[in-house]
Amino acid sequence: MNQIKYGHDRFFKSVFSGKEEARDFLLNHLPESVVGLLDLDSLEPGKDTFVDQELRESLSDLIYQVYTKTDSQAYVYVLFEHKSHPEPLIALHLLRYMVRIWEHRVKQGVGRYLPPIIPLVVYHGLETWTADDRFSHLFDPNSELGPFLPEFRFLLFDLSRFGDEEIKGAAKSRVALLLLKYIFRDELAARLPGIFQLLKELEEVSSGLEYLITILNYLASNSDKIAKNTLTGLVKEAFTKKGGDLMGTIAEEWLQEGEQRGRLSYAREDLIDILDERFGLVPESVKDRITSMIDLTVLKRLLRKAAIMNSIDEFQNLLINGELEKAG
Repeated sequence: MNQIKYGHDRFFKSVFSGKEEARDFLLNHLPESVVGLLDLDSLEPGKDTFVDQELRESLSDLIYQVYTKTDSQAYVYVLFEHKSHPEPLIALHLLRYMVRIWEHRVKQGVGRYLPPIIPLVVYHGLETWTADDRFSHLFDPNSELGPFLPEFRFLLFDLSRFGDEEIKGAAKSRVALLLLKYIFRDELAARLPGIFQLLKELEEVSSGLEYLITILNYLASNSDKIAKNTLTGLVKEAFTKKGGDLMGTIAEEWLQEGEQRGRLSYAREDLIDILDERFGLVPESVKDRITSMIDLTVLKRLLRKAAIMNSIDEFQNLLINGELEKAG
């Protein structure tokens, strides 16, 4: 169970690219008038992405193909804003990506009509969302050229505007959305016990074990609002029971691995620090080699060597010559 760095976008996609989770999310958070038009049992998550490379640090997307209840095809296009501030040009980005979806369909061959696309923006930042949900509001409202401007609206799902009890759905979906809601916020630690309680609904589900690891990795990788020892205590309190259950065992293993990862990280940093203190600027090739090491014993041996060697070149030769196992 190696730790994987889970960005906000990767976490969102890892949950809501699943068919059941996608259906649950849309059923509970699209307007009832829209849900009433869709046959969500026909929902199929797509594999394509339409976000520009330069915007992937702040935006990611999911596309769902669905049939309406009149048997025509439609899409729900979800754009996830995963920075802590809103994107004022989000409607322009949406238009660009919607056109790409239609162009993609044209290449595949369509009938007389293009399929409608329901654009949904999911936002979990700290700042209040102020961008208007109408594309026409990107233009001068006093312009007399209004009839020539394209127009559409997007749906906004701003997690900060919802009370916890208003975030509906099955446990897996609710846990993901609540974590995204609080990940930037000071009250994250106070909210985690309640969020972990929801996870207990997944104890008898095999996917619940994998999901627990996903959550722990996401929290460890992305939040500076909760100290590691606090997270450790919350996990133990929530999942470690007398006699031991599978969820508790998995949590304990993750915590143990987390401690090992911590020791490795500190050992690498100490080694680079002592080299920097003794010899000045450490070459990037040496830093890269050190940060890729996963053997704590070898790192400790190299730390002792770094304290007595005469030059960075001598230390670099030790790395190049592959004498790590013999160091000591």
